[in-house]
Amino acid sequence: MKFLDTAKHSETASNRNMITYLDFTLDPNNPDYPHLKLSKKTKHIELVTYQVKSTIDENTIADLKMFHAVDGEEMIRSVLESESLAQRNKKLLDIYSILGEESADEIMNEWKKIIKKIFPKIRYKSYLINNSIEGSELLISNIISRSHLIGVRNRRGHANFIICNGAVGALIQDHPSFVRLENNVFSNTSNEIRSVGSIGENIEVFINPFQRFTDNTVIIGRKTQEHEPGVYIVENKGAREIIETVMIEDNKIIKSKSLHEKLAFVHTKNSSRNFIKFEVEFKKKPLWRRMLFI
Repeated sequence: MKFLDTAKHSETASNRNMITYLDFTLDPNNPDYPHLKLSKKTKHIELVTYQVKSTIDENTIADLKMFHAVDGEEMIRSVLESESLAQRNKKLLDIYSILGEESADEIMNEWKKIIKKIFPKIRYKSYLINNSIEGSELLISNIISRSHLIGVRNRRGHANFIICNGAVGALIQDHPSFVRLENNVFSNTSNEIRSVGSIGENIEVFINPFQRFTDNTVIIGRKTQEHEPGVYIVENKGAREIIETVMIEDNKIIKSKSLHEKLAFVHTKNSSRNFIKFEVEFKKKPLWRRMLFI
């Protein structure tokens, strides 16, 4: 599964569209045996123009073709496509991060909410060294428990992917439950968030090359299915085009190419139920945190 496939894709022939999905609310009059009130909801969206741009002088293109047998025009198109893909990855990741933080606040117990109100800058973390329990075991336990919590919250199924940095990813891969993706070649210089395997063939592990090695935040989520609350990418493929302009600068002919595309990155109401964001720390929990039960 590619990272962008964790959102639901749809196409439109215009610059406006509508998403229809089925959502639920819990009936508060039945606390012992909850009843789900189902309702059809719609979200109207408007597509936005995104573009990536490059410039190169005509002489460089000619030199590439003459001395290196390289098609400069094709190279530029490839660079634009690659950069467009990277920007889509980053945009989707930002949405998941926001939804994960919302969910983390929603599931916080009352005591932690009080502490957070008194000390707004405090950050709650999962500590991976706990007496004799190995870090990888405790990390997998944290992931699985949050995966099931997502299933309870959305009533549709547990989480099936996580996004993390290389350090956390390496710890996951040390666990016996990790199933490595065959023929997978991963590079931290990649511009794409890629899968390296899965936890028990149930939770796919994505490594984020844009994330700092010291940033140990983890986003766990569930892939958006059609007609469900979640994250949608809507595209007008008919509006996708590469526009070329020519200008003269310092007596040189400069070619400018820009890739234009019309997209909408949309998250519906209650889509935060499908995500949780948390941070891990590679050390034992400090005594003061244990005393305050945080």
